[in-house]
Amino acid sequence: MQNKYIVLIFLILVFLTVTFFAQEEKFTLEDKKASIIALKEAVAKLSVGMIDDNVYELMGDPMSTPTDLFGSAKINDLYSYGDGQILWLSFKGVELFGALNKDGFNLLSTDYTAKVVNFTVLINDKKMITSDPNVIINNKVYVPIECFAEQLEIKVSLDKDMQQKELPITGIEQMIEAVGKLNKGMTVDEVELQIGEPTYIYKSNLDRTYSFGNTETLKLLFLDGKLSSTLYYRDSSDLLSAKYVAAKVVVSPIFINNNELIVSNPIVFINSQVYVPVENFAEQLGIKVNFDEESQQLEITTK
Repeated sequence: MQNKYIVLIFLILVFLTVTFFAQEEKFTLEDKKASIIALKEAVAKLSVGMIDDNVYELMGDPMSTPTDLFGSAKINDLYSYGDGQILWLSFKGVELFGALNKDGFNLLSTDYTAKVVNFTVLINDKKMITSDPNVIINNKVYVPIECFAEQLEIKVSLDKDMQQKELPITGIEQMIEAVGKLNKGMTVDEVELQIGEPTYIYKSNLDRTYSFGNTETLKLLFLDGKLSSTLYYRDSSDLLSAKYVAAKVVVSPIFINNNELIVSNPIVFINSQVYVPVENFAEQLGIKVNFDEESQQLEITTK
């Protein structure tokens, strides 16, 4: 008798699993766009520094509330929006600090660090030629949209002048500029000569912290009195190990073939060029994207 119950429970679980995936497959591109819009509308109600009670009044109760996932931060997981779009709210004490999507982007941020990369981009086996670098933000590949669209022979409409009017210098830009003055092997005195005195000196009198803007923090590590690395506190990346540039979030709409581009991850400005997350962008155009790690090539297929 007990075996029959086990079999019955197993069959029910199989049925529910199949039903779940069958429903997932029914999502259309319009469903996905609708869920992204719903998520962005929720984020638009929020701002850094909000008290948690005010957040819950606007957002409703979260589906669950785990704690201590990021050190002392409290993460209220999970708000869900349709086709797999989720939002994790991060608090410092009772004040809202971040709203993270499924790819780990804090959608309350207005700027990010972007790692410059040198891999080849192939469009239908033809190399994409661009004077602007490709970059990676939060492990997602970004490409300059105008060059990308030109080689895909699609129409892009955007207003770069409106986007860049009087944008303030951010902490991330200040930090990247400071790191650009440093080299591995510099002494403590040489570092201070280039970027000034640190915000905090550790007991060893070697490791030092610099703060930029309101939230950006850089920890400088020294070995035998010589600079060995500069660790960005958000993701522990060593900004000396590769070239980084500042990416500012685009706020006005972008149109592809007269249809508004709706993506789950931020669209950004880098050195006066608009960059898009290539995977999200390609999905809306119905084209395939694959990154070949062995050959270090991003392969895009439209045929």
